[in-house]
Amino acid sequence: MAKASVINLTHFTRPDINLNVFVNPSYPLDTRIRLMNPSNYQVAVKMDCGIQVNGSPIQNFYPEYTGREYWIISFRRCKEGHFNILVILEKAGIISNEEFTKINKTPNPFDTCLIVLRNKFNDLPSITMDIKIECENEMRICRRLFPKHYDFDFNRRVWIPKLTTSEKPDWNKFKISKSY
Repeated sequence: MAKASVINLTHFTRPDINLNVFVNPSYPLDTRIRLMNPSNYQVAVKMDCGIQVNGSPIQNFYPEYTGREYWIISFRRCKEGHFNILVILEKAGIISNEEFTKINKTPNPFDTCLIVLRNKFNDLPSITMDIKIECENEMRICRRLFPKHYDFDFNRRVWIPKLTTSEKPDWNKFKISKSY
């Protein structure tokens, strides 16, 4: 009976985060990331988006998206952040600072960005995210979530999640624990 109570208590008190990645419909170069805490406790969340362009990781990206800062989310609340695809392309060396400024000043920056990219390259660059999330609640219960992979589709102007994986997860890495 005591073991069942511990399991129920752990399930009730475990930190949990829901993730939503989407593009701002009024400005398709703007990626939005919404973190939702459905639990009854505050959580501290470290999120590493693992952004890559053409298979190479982006260096010196914003600390809140590289696991260097915590998102503190109250119980049953959400927080939303955002970043610009142009910043990713500039940091990857795909576009210059001058091109970045020129694209942003046009009436339709997304279409201008596509024109610039198609004039420079045969193929559009591949932008991916492998989002890793660790969270700890105020009860000091920690949890790692299984990484989520996303590909940016320039033609449809959306982030597409990969729904399956070829490898079975090592669930020991994602167990609930008292502290990391």
